[in-house]
Amino acid sequence: MKVIVIDDDPTGSQTVNNCLLLLKWDYSTLIKGFYSKSNLFFILANTRSLSENDAKLRLVEICNALKKVISNESFKEEFIFCK
Repeated sequence: MKVIVIDDDPTGSQTVNNCLLLLKWDYSTLIKGFYSKSNLFFILANTRSLSENDAKLRLVEICNALKKVISNESFKEEFIFCK
C-alpha cells in the first residue's frame, strides 16, 4: 500500500522522514513517487497562497496527473490519498 499526500504547504512533510517530497506533478516526477521504496510520498501543491478557484484548479490538475499515471502503469498495490 502507498499513501499519497497532497500537501498545501511544506510543513506537513517536515513531520515525517524517509519519504519523497515532490515539488512537481508531471508524469516523470510522479513515477518516481510511485516507484520509490517508501510507502509514502508528498506532493507539494502550495495551494494556501492561491485563491479558492485557483486552488481547486491546481488540485484537479494534480488529481488528473495522478489518474493518468495510475491508469498507464500496472500497479499491483493499493493507494490511499490524503489532502
